[in-house]
Amino acid sequence: MSKLLFLVILLSANAQRLQYSSDNRSIRDGIEINYLDDVAEPQSELSYRLPNNTRPEIYFINLDFGDFHLDDLDFSGNALISIEILEDTNTITLHSSVELLETSLTMFNDIGSTWEEIEHRYELDLTREFLIITTAETLTRGNFVRINFTYHGTIGTEIKGFFRGSYLHNENERRYFVATHMQPTFFRRICPSYDEPQFKAFYTISVIYNPPYEFALSNSPAEFTKIEINNRTRTLFEQTSTIMPTYLIALAITDFESNSNTTSNGVKFTAYSRPEQIQNTEFALDTAIKALGLYEKAFEIEYELEKLDQVALPVFNRGGMENYGIVFYHEDYMLYEPSVTTAFDKEFAAATIVHEICHKFFGNLLTPQWWSVVWLSEGFCRFYEYYMTEKIYPTMRMEELFAVEAAQNIMYRDSSLTTRPMTWYVESPSAVAGLFDGIAYSKSASVIRMFLYSLSEETFHKGLKIYLSKLTSNPQGVAVPEHLYDALQMAVDEDEALPENYKLAELFGSWEKQAGYPYVYVERSYNDYRIRFTQNRFTDDVVDGVVWDSLWHIPITYTSKANPTFETKPKFWMSQRQMEITLDDVKLNSYFMVNVQQTGYYRVQYDEANWMLIANELSHGDFSVFSPNSRAMLIDDAAVFFENKILKVRIFLELIKYLEHDRFLRVLLERIFNAFGAEEVENEPHYHKHIRNIAINWACQAHLDSCISETRFKFNDVKEGTRIGFSNDHETALFCNGILKGGETEFNFMWNLYTNSFVATRRTFYLNSIGCIENEEILTRFIHSILESNDIDNSNEEWLTIVQATYANGPIGLRVALQFLREKYDPFIDLLVRLDRLSSLNSIFRGIANRINTETLSRQFRELLVIYEIDDATLNDVNETTTVNLAWLATYSDDIQEFLDDFFRIRSFSTTTTISYFMIIFGLGFNWIMQN
Repeated sequence: MSKLLFLVILLSANAQRLQYSSDNRSIRDGIEINYLDDVAEPQSELSYRLPNNTRPEIYFINLDFGDFHLDDLDFSGNALISIEILEDTNTITLHSSVELLETSLTMFNDIGSTWEEIEHRYELDLTREFLIITTAETLTRGNFVRINFTYHGTIGTEIKGFFRGSYLHNENERRYFVATHMQPTFFRRICPSYDEPQFKAFYTISVIYNPPYEFALSNSPAEFTKIEINNRTRTLFEQTSTIMPTYLIALAITDFESNSNTTSNGVKFTAYSRPEQIQNTEFALDTAIKALGLYEKAFEIEYELEKLDQVALPVFNRGGMENYGIVFYHEDYMLYEPSVTTAFDKEFAAATIVHEICHKFFGNLLTPQWWSVVWLSEGFCRFYEYYMTEKIYPTMRMEELFAVEAAQNIMYRDSSLTTRPMTWYVESPSAVAGLFDGIAYSKSASVIRMFLYSLSEETFHKGLKIYLSKLTSNPQGVAVPEHLYDALQMAVDEDEALPENYKLAELFGSWEKQAGYPYVYVERSYNDYRIRFTQNRFTDDVVDGVVWDSLWHIPITYTSKANPTFETKPKFWMSQRQMEITLDDVKLNSYFMVNVQQTGYYRVQYDEANWMLIANELSHGDFSVFSPNSRAMLIDDAAVFFENKILKVRIFLELIKYLEHDRFLRVLLERIFNAFGAEEVENEPHYHKHIRNIAINWACQAHLDSCISETRFKFNDVKEGTRIGFSNDHETALFCNGILKGGETEFNFMWNLYTNSFVATRRTFYLNSIGCIENEEILTRFIHSILESNDIDNSNEEWLTIVQATYANGPIGLRVALQFLREKYDPFIDLLVRLDRLSSLNSIFRGIANRINTETLSRQFRELLVIYEIDDATLNDVNETTTVNLAWLATYSDDIQEFLDDFFRIRSFSTTTTISYFMIIFGLGFNWIMQN
């Protein structure tokens, strides 16, 4: 294969920004993320907000369930809500999505100290899910009323309100459970309510359910659980000890087992899971207890409840949900089984748990007043999931991961012209759901991180102590950004952490209220020591000469060859469009770098001479003077600039040449594979496991003989029974690459493993491994199995796993998938209709679009888009993706060829080395450039 041909194929697969390494982390906490698009709703006079003329004081809720394990999915409810009248009114408006059977309303009579019936009527506004109660007489300010509701509801299969899930027990018995998910607007499916975050109240909840279930869980401990005369079980939970918003209320009825531990402060931590997994809950308990201790110490506030349950649900469409006193997780993000869980999955679980414990302070204790400022909850907890996990498990090096997983990934999305500011006001439930996006999580976390390091960790945490303690003393405990800024300003003033007259609200507000982010152009004068800084908004399509109105207050940090430093305290704040400084100690013939350790949420572009000085220092000097985060930043910024045609590709390629000297990114991938091998080494560093997996995957995908033969040899050992299995950290890489060149025998072996397994995660693993086979006939039979085989468990969406595993296989799998979609339209659509999964077509076509890299494939793909009538939003996205892929190739192939010719004239490399070198550079996606 020629150098250029290979590189073109390789780069085209990575042109769509090399795919985002942390997509899975995107659903770690909260709603499955709809990044950036369609968040803003059309202007409308119709308000979805409740009026502020009343507020709830306490809910008394009684729920009665049927035999949900026998498909009786109805429930009945009775709720009494005590409501305070804040303004004279004759209407009370709540949310409701249940079937009301009866209502009654009483008001307290001060004179007789009695509750008197009030004549009323009600109407339902189905569009806004409003229940509007109109009274015959005016309700006066300061009085309390009680409303009693009797109603019916339904347990659904969607993770909204009450939902039913299941799992296989002892490999052959299907067992069911019921749980809830209320965030952001689903409590109204459980009970008529004030379903907005600002309306906090107390709750007393009672549930009745049938055998074989013996207990239920909720936010508060059970006051009692007893068997009634009709052999039904009733559990009454204690009244919540603090007020809570509706979205944090939770309930679960399961047959799970438990494992408990109690902290020195007397908080009881209990982990619940299906019986066969209970031994794998120790990690979650230990991590959560350590995390809570760190948060309590950092903020000097003790967790205020007496218990904190962690429930591992076999079915849950998010990583975790921070219900007050009872956190729900998908079991994959909570359980840790040493012999099975990989190092990466362990990181994932740790970070998810630390994120959810963070919400005990940001979200539970102090709640955003409205969803437009949900970043006050999710942004802080996305930041702390890295920051605090690093303190609990230092070898995971989570702080370094933040820059590439959170900051760099969201920068790609935040450069879109359709991005939104951190604070963005919407009202409708669908628009509110869209706010749980990368801006609320990763951008906000990046900005929070920037200010922590700009002010200093000590000052920032001092401000958070003030913020949390001051607002939690407020009866309602709700927050807006101004509360945060006032508290931080108090700490700044006390520590003199900012120059005089600098106001935190102005500095932080410039990042909160504006969409996008800046890039700073650094231009040096090489005749003297002047350096000019110019800021402008960075967008996907940077147009030379276009200056945006946006201005940010940017913390400028820098380092140079003469004065190398890792210091993250700003040298100055850049608030105007352009400014100039003189630095006599920066040598004119040596590098100058801005944004030390990438603590700032901005990109940096340099004049060409300085880029070359940086590249020269990396390649021929001591590259370790740049921290791993700084090296990753330089490569990521340069890649983005050349992709946007404001940096010559030659300069970018010169910059990344240094990778051949980096300890784990040497130019010879084969040497890396030989050095690390395919076997785990006892007591090796945690991140060696990551490097080994990278080496195995890329060496085998480059078809290096040593990798193909070793992984296939090990796979055959397992197949023949002479080896029990692989290290859990490398099982995925070894199975996938071991079967790469397999045939019928290998396929049948893996299919038997799949059909004989009753553990959902293992079945998914085997299907993904089968997808690695580079055999067109076998892959065709594999994808057709979703229509023909009775072995597929579609309750776990295994059909989707098979489709994705096929098209992600490479050119062969992509070709097979496109042919299947073209030839099997009718039966495939019938399957999706039967499973109520037509919406999955969007994710399938988005995934395929990322892999389109030729005009022929593009033409075939566009034909399918017409046949399947893909919606306009998805259609626009996938067309843009394929256009970018093809345009990238057309733009840069000649320049890359020229660079390769020069590169290989200097070095005597074989074709294998050529492949290896660029596999490393582009395959790793410029991520985590690490040093031993």
